[in-house]
Amino acid sequence: MIIIPSPLLRKYQHPALQGLKEKALTACFNAGGIEVIPEQEWLFKAGDAAVSDILVLEGGAGLYHPQNPADQIVQLLAGDYLPASVLQQDGSYTFNCKATQPLTILQLNLNELGQLDEDTKATLKKNLLPSLTRLLAQMANKASAKPNQTTVNVEGITAFLTARSTPYLGESMLQTMLANLPKLPPYSTKLTSLMNDPKANTRTIVEIARQDPSLTASVLRTVNSAWFGLTHKIKDFQHAVMMLGFTQMQQLLLNTGVQSTMPNTPEFRQLQAHSMMISVLSYEISLCLKAGSAPLLSTLGILHDIGKSVVLLLRRQNPKQDFLLSLLDSDLVGMMLLRVWQIPDNISEALQYQSWPDLLPPDSIPQQHRDNIAVLHLAHCCFERLRNMQAAAPAPGRSRPWLACLGSRDQTLDDFLLHKLIPAINSRAASLPLALQDLIRKAQQPDTAAPASLDMAG
Repeated sequence: MIIIPSPLLRKYQHPALQGLKEKALTACFNAGGIEVIPEQEWLFKAGDAAVSDILVLEGGAGLYHPQNPADQIVQLLAGDYLPASVLQQDGSYTFNCKATQPLTILQLNLNELGQLDEDTKATLKKNLLPSLTRLLAQMANKASAKPNQTTVNVEGITAFLTARSTPYLGESMLQTMLANLPKLPPYSTKLTSLMNDPKANTRTIVEIARQDPSLTASVLRTVNSAWFGLTHKIKDFQHAVMMLGFTQMQQLLLNTGVQSTMPNTPEFRQLQAHSMMISVLSYEISLCLKAGSAPLLSTLGILHDIGKSVVLLLRRQNPKQDFLLSLLDSDLVGMMLLRVWQIPDNISEALQYQSWPDLLPPDSIPQQHRDNIAVLHLAHCCFERLRNMQAAAPAPGRSRPWLACLGSRDQTLDDFLLHKLIPAINSRAASLPLALQDLIRKAQQPDTAAPASLDMAG
């Protein structure tokens, strides 16, 4: 075994190496080697054997199209990661990579990595996920305009993303942190059970709300806030239920329950307001395309970003562990919390796949979650598009495959949004959140004023 001096082990603070003890760090350095690459020298070219993962320790590099070495796809800096398993087909690289400034890398030989102990491999996978996700998102955005010029190993990405959950589910400290968070109120759990109850109606909502007087007061505050922008004040809960209807009141009550578990600060309110908008759009897209269960998708929309709120809360509660907590995958943390809250599996398990559409095609998602993830992804695409109608249309690769997998073929996102979704929503627009009403109005009349603020305390 090569003995690596301790100062060298600690010199390079790459995210992949965080949390590793000296023995594990030594094993990682022994699994490859540090190499210094002069500026403008190639690390590898398309067709070279892909035998090592690469950690960028210092300097910078660029990933380039194989047919056009001058066309840079991604700029890589210290802390980034180049996984051979993703950038190759049949054992050979499908991209070019060149140092854009003096570069120091750690090459991790794939065969040697396989010999590391399971704890070290699990920590590496967890630490590398944010960098991998960032890399793939940049590649997807760049390559969408030139799909035939870049080839990414879908199987390699899928295997990596699937394996990432293991270190999370076995992490006792994280499990303890989640167990100590505030519990979801009992009425919220009851509301999630209504998804599959065909007999549920507005009377059911009223009966649930009556069990908690403070809940009705909270809902009335929200209904009468700038979030809805009503011209007349609603003083009676029954009136609010009749005005909003079953689905929107269920969304609002469930959202109120989630909010009760988090601090009442602008950053948390912003996350929940976003979730409410995605919930409304997911419900409407489900109805419009006859895809999935609209009530389930409404609930999934409310809960889909709970992991982001939890990571934010844990970082505030544990400032000494802020860096490590910032590396957590919020989708997996959200899945774990919903399991603690005993939310049904068809919601909690779906959360781990919600970021996949930015990186992978529809058939990479397990079939039981595919339609729900497609609708949730399209809700985000539509919301983003509504907020940026003056900008260029989003890359077709982000939305077209997902529209197609739900049966809406040969449509751009704008075609679907302007000619199907908005007309379907317009008959109910008056009861929607004011910010969404304004976004829809702006989409139809691009010269109107800016939309209302996205803050439920407004």
